[in-house]
Amino acid sequence: MICLEFEDLLLRWEDLDESARQALDAHLSVCEHCAEFREALRTADAELEQAFAGIAARPGFEAAVLRRIRTRPVSIVPEILDGIAWLSLCAGLVLPVRWLLPETLSPIYLGAACAPALALALWLGYHSLLEFDA
Repeated sequence: MICLEFEDLLLRWEDLDESARQALDAHLSVCEHCAEFREALRTADAELEQAFAGIAARPGFEAAVLRRIRTRPVSIVPEILDGIAWLSLCAGLVLPVRWLLPETLSPIYLGAACAPALALALWLGYHSLLEFDA
């Protein structure tokens, strides 16, 4: 595994099964970076426990927060802004081509000249939308 995966495992130490913990321990014995990361996590945990000793959340707080996160509607605003950015990219690619071509050129030639740029922008926009749906 890559060290980033082990760092993620270190962050979820309490949720790991025994085989994952053994694999993580084996990696920590040979990887100095991950061992230092574990020590930094232990230090941060100890400092946080000391700073917030005696403070407890009310019963049901964690469940209420998780429920609110799961039921919160997803905003479409980032997708609208993404669409505006792609339209701006299309305009930024098409307008210079239009200015460079002679004015007597047929609109068909203009479309042919701009088609690759538009196709690329639409393809990239479509794939960013697929990532949003995933």
